[in-house]
Amino acid sequence: MKRVAKVDRPCRKSNNLVVFHVLHFLSSSLRKNPALALPDKETNTYSVRYDQVNAMLLNEFLKEHRKVQELEANAAKQQKQIAAFAAGLQKVSAQVELSKFAPQTTLNNP
Repeated sequence: MKRVAKVDRPCRKSNNLVVFHVLHFLSSSLRKNPALALPDKETNTYSVRYDQVNAMLLNEFLKEHRKVQELEANAAKQQKQIAAFAAGLQKVSAQVELSKFAPQTTLNNP
């Protein structure tokens, strides 16, 4: 039989936010997959199969990590595009400035 820990164990204050997110994930996971919960005699949740929950948490973390990596790559690509557009804009601005002050000759026909 697999070792199972109780859900309502105390935690440190510094980890409260992490514990909150884990418990929120756990409660939503239990709604989706009730087989993760071990009921007591009154069918209340007595404990949870943490080995399976840990695997689910790892999968969720990896999904989010991939999303972050994709967003970072996209941001880097956009930064390069912005730099290229800025360089092009500077060239056009320089050409406009030169054309403003270019000497113009007029033809005087008597």
